Amino acid sequence: MYNLDLAMDIMDRFQKEARICSKHKCYIASLILYGALLEAALLCMCFVRASEVRRTETYRKYKGSKGRRGGKKRKRGIFLEFTFSDLIKIAEELDWIPIKERVGDFGIVKDWVKWLQESRNLVHLARWLKPDPYFGNLHKEMQDFSEEKYKSLAQLSEDTISCVRNLLAENLMRPFCLKYCGKCARN
Repeated sequence: MYNLDLAMDIMDRFQKEARICSKHKCYIASLILYGALLEAALLCMCFVRASEVRRTETYRKYKGSKGRRGGKKRKRGIFLEFTFSDLIKIAEELDWIPIKERVGDFGIVKDWVKWLQESRNLVHLARWLKPDPYFGNLHKEMQDFSEEKYKSLAQLSEDTISCVRNLLAENLMRPFCLKYCGKCARN
């Protein structure tokens, strides 16, 4: 049902372009792409860890509600209907991201994830014009950022998303390892 190869190709492209944007000091563009990349990586984790996702509270709440289709029959998989916020909640429930870990002077990982989510939404003009419930006027805060702050946020994004992608790759290899070498005993 899900084209994981296409998803991985798109993630590669997002990451490559985010790196190019960072290299050329186009930090807002790089953070928007890193946000899209994190969302894509979490969605792919849902694809490969579907049985675990189906046991989460977030999934059960969504499945029990009428969802965005208003109770109408779905034409595509439920995972594709999850919002970025849903994916973050699932990642938190399943410990895919160390949410409570400190990240330098930025705070905890959960703050970075929310910040990156809101940065990704800066592609929409309305996000520049109205306050965010979690961060207030993020765009005004970003105007005061030094180049060094943008650079450190882009590097943090690259490092953290690379860890999530490594986790994804590990999960993709797990069935192969179990079948052929039996060395992957971890869930």
